[in-house]
Amino acid sequence: MKRVHYPVTEASEEWANEIMALDKLLVEGFEARWLRAKALELKQEPKASDASLKLTQWCLRGLGFDDEQAEDALAPLQTLHHLRSKLKGHVAGSDAVTLRQAALAKHRTYRGHFEDLCSHCDLAMKRIAKAFESLT
Repeated sequence: MKRVHYPVTEASEEWANEIMALDKLLVEGFEARWLRAKALELKQEPKASDASLKLTQWCLRGLGFDDEQAEDALAPLQTLHHLRSKLKGHVAGSDAVTLRQAALAKHRTYRGHFEDLCSHCDLAMKRIAKAFESLT
């Protein structure tokens, strides 16, 4: 938690670094082994290659979410993970340029985009946590 900060400059590299830190905090915080076991307990059939977000989606389905509800619940986290992948995880190419331009066009600043992304991720985490209350 102490490593995630709002971007304070207009440097795209700072914004990308904060997206990576947020992704590490949120997405990498999901325990794939536990999620896979719970998905199986909930009579779901995850693929061996499914990672944590997809396994979370399986769990949500097993908890009564329909496909669209499960996808909507995870959409902000999937967006975050996609941004990290395109901005920091791979060699930044035309996709990174397009993502930077889109963030600035919609939110005017990287900080504005990051605040909006954090807000959506917060709601997603609360929704997932509430759904998972019955699994603990």
